[in-house]
Amino acid sequence: MKLKEMSQPLMSGRMGNLVYYVRKGKQCVRRYGIPGKKRKKGNSQAKREANVRFGTTQAYYKYFCEKVSADIWRRAAALQGMMPHNLFFSVNSQYFGMDEEGNGALVDCERFRFAEGELALPREVRVERDGDGWRAVWQDERLAVSGAASDRLQAGVIYDALPMGVRMALEVEGTRGDGTGRFVLDGGMMGREAMERRRRELEAAGRHEAWMDAEGELPEGRNGGAHVYLYFMREDGTAFSPSAYFRLTIND
Repeated sequence: MKLKEMSQPLMSGRMGNLVYYVRKGKQCVRRYGIPGKKRKKGNSQAKREANVRFGTTQAYYKYFCEKVSADIWRRAAALQGMMPHNLFFSVNSQYFGMDEEGNGALVDCERFRFAEGELALPREVRVERDGDGWRAVWQDERLAVSGAASDRLQAGVIYDALPMGVRMALEVEGTRGDGTGRFVLDGGMMGREAMERRRRELEAAGRHEAWMDAEGELPEGRNGGAHVYLYFMREDGTAFSPSAYFRLTIND
């Protein structure tokens, strides 16, 4: 486990049952081995899956903060008196696990929570194709505290062609008061061509995933589509709503 605290010097030594040390300029920590205490041998499948889930969730949170925003979970955690990464883990860790090859993966995109917060999510949000983009429509039930007409639509996305990547959709526009908004997905990341590119990348890296054996139509969840998460952000960026999930494909 690596620790990073820019405001404090790097530490070395033992504190309780933890040993702090520096490796290649980075702060690290490990458990202290109690002399004479026998360690359990072996590594059960359940323990391995738990370790993979923990590491993958933590890495995904860090990637999320870099590519999307650190403010979403920081604000939500402050409201609950928690650390941001702990809240993200408590909400989302159950949706991570191992793929067919034993690698860490987000295995339940539908229930994954992209955003959380105190703003209200409008009723009956739906998405439909709109030219080269997508249009979202909703019923507005804004309240003075839980929502305002100026709240801005946001759209997060995870593409099939980049399952462990997370980013924002393109050209997102619309406010809560509009009752409708529009966003564009990256065409280069969708469709069979995108999945064939993903196949070549995996083969070049010496990796294999079960969907690569499919002929004709790709398996469910691997058809070159995208997992989209719509939510709202206060105009000044200080508050967010929970996210709503949509599964979109290039043929919809």
